[in-house]
Amino acid sequence: MTAIDPEMLENLRLAEELKRLKSGGFVTAEHVVHAKATLELPKTNSNILARIAFFLLGCFLFSSLGGLSSLVLLNLMDIFGSHYEIMLFFYAAIGFGMAELLAAKYYYAYGLDDAFVIGCQLLFATGVGVMLDSATAGFLALGVVGLLTYIRYVLAASALFGVIGISGFFASLVISDGVLSNGFLPFLMLLVSVALFFGSRKLSGTERYMLYENGLGVVKACSLILAYLSVNYLVVRQLSESLMNVVVAPGEDIPLAILFYGFTFLIPAFYLVYAIKAKDRMFFIVGLLAVAFTVFTIRYYHSVLPIEMALTIGGSLLFGVSYFFIRKIRNNDTGITFKPDRYTDSEALSYAQAVIANSHAHMKNVMPNDSPMPFGGGGFSGGGAGENY
Repeated sequence: MTAIDPEMLENLRLAEELKRLKSGGFVTAEHVVHAKATLELPKTNSNILARIAFFLLGCFLFSSLGGLSSLVLLNLMDIFGSHYEIMLFFYAAIGFGMAELLAAKYYYAYGLDDAFVIGCQLLFATGVGVMLDSATAGFLALGVVGLLTYIRYVLAASALFGVIGISGFFASLVISDGVLSNGFLPFLMLLVSVALFFGSRKLSGTERYMLYENGLGVVKACSLILAYLSVNYLVVRQLSESLMNVVVAPGEDIPLAILFYGFTFLIPAFYLVYAIKAKDRMFFIVGLLAVAFTVFTIRYYHSVLPIEMALTIGGSLLFGVSYFFIRKIRNNDTGITFKPDRYTDSEALSYAQAVIANSHAHMKNVMPNDSPMPFGGGGFSGGGAGENY
């Protein structure tokens, strides 16, 4: 099913967990080195900067291979006729071939393989959309090929493109194809987000899908964000004005405005309450972002208070809410807690303070009188005054 041996991917997960345990002080560095020496691991990049650099290198390599193949395809245009979109499928085939070659060499999340996996699925979806002259077909192809490439290469970015393709497919059915009225678009996208969330929740945690845990987390986060944005008042109003040509006169509002205002306030509150109750970090982070966007939404249309007073009141409310949640979670041993994290180096600050103190202790106190240059008493051709009048 996967291009790389699942056992090697499982070993990589174990090695990453060992690194987390080492940072928490549960195991020593010798244990980590010994474990890595005994485990068969794929070639990967744990350094995000190095991975980005190799990703850019992979993009240059992909474009170079595409340019070289274009020279060959230009001589075959008489066979293809005016169907230039076939070149997109040819480029996608190059990407799939290189991804398989790198997977056979045990490259995983290295950067080079990311460029070919992402590039091939984008080119394939673009080719389908251009060939059928349909954005709906392009989004559907992106969703299908994104999920298939994620199952094959276990790359979280492919899961992200799969979610974008599925969401775009249903949105395009309403906007481009007119399957439903545009007024049903927010509720349709809300249903899509709910389906994505429960689908990822049902699959995550099972032993069969442990390898796909990161991608399922991406699907879960995207579903939470989509659920909020699909019924946010600002988003719905802007889409109503652009898609349905709704003109909101002064003193008027969009249809079902009260409902969308309610969703704008209630969904962030639900995220935060559920995060505290279920000790879910992702709900908590998305909930905080949703609260910030809710404040922006209200301020965008209703400037009730001057900005300085609004900031003062908002800061006071944030302080009160933060104090309440700190009191609520300060004794939690698991999940969201206010206790120090075992997986962070709590002694790093102490080390930095010791280094700074030692550096100052060894510095020599140089006084101005220690200068080797004598001053005073100018001569015939020198500048400066002597001690006599």
